[in-house]
Amino acid sequence: MKNKKWIVTAVAAAIVLSVQAGSVFAAEVSDSDLAPVTQASDVTEPDHDQDIVETQDEDDNTDTSEPEEAQEADDSEQEQQAENLAPFATVEDDSDAASDEENANDIVNVGSADDDDAAAFDNTADTDIPLSEDGTSEEDEPTIQDIQALIDEHIAQLADSPDADEETVTENRALWEGLLKEITQSEAFTADDVTMADVKEYFEIMLSSLTPEDDQIITSGQCGENLTWCYDASDETLTISGSGDMYDFDDVEYADLWWNGVSQDVKKVVFDGNITSIGSGAFTGMNITRIEIPASVTRIDNTAFDLNEVFAHIDVAKDNRHYTSADGILYNKDMTELLLFPTAKTAAAFTTPDSVEKIGNSAFSGNDTLRSVVISDSVKVIDDGAFSDCRHLNRVTVGKSVSTIGAGAFANCVRLDEVTLGPSVQNIGYMAFFSSGITQITLPHWIKSIESGAFIDCALTDVYYLGTKEEWTALELDEPSTSEDNGRPIFHFTPADHYDEPAGLVRTERDEFRLDEETVAEMEASIDEFIDMLKESEDVEPAQVEEVEQFLTNWLDKLKALGSDDPDVSEEAMKDLSSYMEDLFTKMMQQLMGEFETSGKCGEHLTWSFNQETGLLTISGEGDMYDYLPEEEEDEATEEDALIEEDTDFNMEDDTEPTTDELIRSMAANFFALYGDNDITGDETDDENVPWLELAAFIKGVKFAGNVTSIGRGAFLLCSFPTIDIPASITRIGENTIDAINGLVSVNVASDNAHYSSLDGILFDKNRETLLRYPAQKPDTAYTIPETVKEIADYAFQGCDYLTGIVIPDTVKRVGEGAFSGCRQLREAVIGQAVTRIEDGTFLNCFKLGKVTIPRSVTFIAENAFEDCDITDVFYLGTKEAWQNIDLEEDIDVWDEDPAFRHVNFANAVIHYQTAEPDAPVPVPSDGSDVAVNTAKDTQTDTANPKTGEESAALPLFLMAESAFVAAIALAAAKSRKREENA
Repeated sequence: MKNKKWIVTAVAAAIVLSVQAGSVFAAEVSDSDLAPVTQASDVTEPDHDQDIVETQDEDDNTDTSEPEEAQEADDSEQEQQAENLAPFATVEDDSDAASDEENANDIVNVGSADDDDAAAFDNTADTDIPLSEDGTSEEDEPTIQDIQALIDEHIAQLADSPDADEETVTENRALWEGLLKEITQSEAFTADDVTMADVKEYFEIMLSSLTPEDDQIITSGQCGENLTWCYDASDETLTISGSGDMYDFDDVEYADLWWNGVSQDVKKVVFDGNITSIGSGAFTGMNITRIEIPASVTRIDNTAFDLNEVFAHIDVAKDNRHYTSADGILYNKDMTELLLFPTAKTAAAFTTPDSVEKIGNSAFSGNDTLRSVVISDSVKVIDDGAFSDCRHLNRVTVGKSVSTIGAGAFANCVRLDEVTLGPSVQNIGYMAFFSSGITQITLPHWIKSIESGAFIDCALTDVYYLGTKEEWTALELDEPSTSEDNGRPIFHFTPADHYDEPAGLVRTERDEFRLDEETVAEMEASIDEFIDMLKESEDVEPAQVEEVEQFLTNWLDKLKALGSDDPDVSEEAMKDLSSYMEDLFTKMMQQLMGEFETSGKCGEHLTWSFNQETGLLTISGEGDMYDYLPEEEEDEATEEDALIEEDTDFNMEDDTEPTTDELIRSMAANFFALYGDNDITGDETDDENVPWLELAAFIKGVKFAGNVTSIGRGAFLLCSFPTIDIPASITRIGENTIDAINGLVSVNVASDNAHYSSLDGILFDKNRETLLRYPAQKPDTAYTIPETVKEIADYAFQGCDYLTGIVIPDTVKRVGEGAFSGCRQLREAVIGQAVTRIEDGTFLNCFKLGKVTIPRSVTFIAENAFEDCDITDVFYLGTKEAWQNIDLEEDIDVWDEDPAFRHVNFANAVIHYQTAEPDAPVPVPSDGSDVAVNTAKDTQTDTANPKTGEESAALPLFLMAESAFVAAIALAAAKSRKREENA
């Protein structure tokens, strides 16, 4: 019965997400080990290498066709490999070299050899290792003799090859027999359910992945039905010749035909002939700095220049009838649409020309120099992704005529501080400001729609609506939503007798939901096909088929109504559909609740239960809770062993050739990762996941009853609630527990707990000498650490969304790795004068951190300690000479100037030195205003680069629930398939 209901709910969920435009799962999980001691415990990251990769067996037919036939079959083979052997790659021909190098990193990360050394692992691409001929079944447990037979057969084939010499054969035998020994002597080999088919498949994968590239590089080929290309290495020029359209290279059918193998070497592109289009992905990731578009081109795909980090200028022939360029920027012919602002174009500020009415899809995406943009009053539409990933953009002024801001238009603009929306803005698209840095937004009175996720992963503190509260409520907008847990954002309303309608305002309806006749016909056909499939299924009862059919029919009818030319009908249909989908979503969630287990075991003497009405999870009993994430073992290896271990992760672009022993170790590790028993739980439980994982989206709080002595590692992954109360009995809190709770505002510890304490909702050890965890959603904007604290645990403040200023007192001797990483609103920091080291990632991804006070006690600053910050001023409480003696953990040979002033963290900063005794650091004001950090009496200044990083934070509760709901469906479906396979 469960399987049947999953089909219904999965279909319904997909439709819900299609109408609501989906949601994004971006829960932040940090790794603070909250051990109840005065010294911070070691912190370990979850072992992502334990992921289980499922593969399907393939036929073992050897391809004996001619090269031409092999080329024709290449596409289907690649698709099959991509499906069955992902993320593994095979080297089949030279045109796939770059792609193979990337994908091979997921197998063993084998370094590419140079021409002479490559022969040591020379294997023909078509070599297959047959099973031994003793009648052994592929499902039997493999023996050493079975595997040895595979190796002997391969070596015999290699020895017969005209290209193989004695040294090649010897080194191959050493490699494969070493792998045999490494695998078969492992305890995991006998403990895991490994079959002979597994061994054979893995050996085939390894053979193909270790095949070195041929000396010959393809330098010409076909790139359209009537287009060819040729690369000239002498002048690094790619010439495209012929007539007609170019292929779209994101289409797998043409993926092997283009110039991918030489793309990194191309510095210039020449068009020779009558080329009419530039296809998708054509120049992705190339190193061309400029290009000239000929007059014949009528179409340029908007992804043609993706990921080209040096592309700075585009020119268009004057007689081109479809495109033009100005100052290196691409427009349509009459300059009413801005199509492409090159990624590497250097401009700190830009104002769109008055002729522009639309900013095109991804037009500015990825530019890393723009800081300020003024969108002129002529612009009406900012299209999807227009400014996405402009990571240094901090100010945008939207013209008074803009009515639509597209999906993801300002996504990942992590330093975006100020956005001024024009009065005509009516539609803000899906995830328009996702993960941007904005904290405040002013919404015009004429706003009509804010789509789901528009402000996800932002730290909005204030929303100003130019209208009354009643008018805002009547709009029934999806976003931004208030948080009942921390009171953010705060809404401000502007009552007025009337609001002047902007001149030229064009009232927009939700055109994206209007369906043309062709689309309606396609949807109807799809629904009919799906219903027919359900009727033929033995797992779905007729009543369930009828229920699904009725739902889909009603859903489509309501969408059709949105296409009415009568605005009132359209508006009413939208409200009707929204209400219908909300009711349906609630109904499905309730149905799912009935499918999940709501009680069970979570420790040897502990049980759990979930109350559906209150949303309360209760842990009862006595003793320790199970751990639900693996604990990484202590590293007792020697320094030499550690270096070897590091080198087993080889980069295909590295020049260093791995040793045979290194290859063997890496290959064996990947074998067991792929085919071994990879239970992601700890040793104390056989459960694959936290038992209440499926209920995570519904859990509103946790209660401990009895004498619970520990909270297991990863116990509250995917859960989202504002507070947690730690009882007196708790003696251990596992890592990935407190910091994994989304939306956490406060941690409260019982006063008689002998191991932990809390102050103002912040978790400490008992004596408050170690600050263990500052809740990520705590709304305070400034914080001064208590003077009792001697140590800040690793990742203690990671992902705090609202902190703008931090003061570390002189009592703190150690600040842990990643302590303030991902505090995206942090602007100023004062480091106390007992700190001697600023460790890895301490302020990583603090995108807005501009001012920092560093004491003279600091002797070491890790290279990535301030990575992807925006440091403008460093107040060093010491002399210039002392600063020069700090260990900056860098290869000083890369700098032409004095390396002490060229540290990558401070390349754009002014260093303020001190020649007199400093005053005490000025605490951060409680109102969150600017922190006074320059305590020097007598200062000097000297000039001393932010880099890119990644961002993540907790989602709003509703979207978190929606994502967890979908995740639960996927999890249940996977379990269902597993049960069917084991049946």
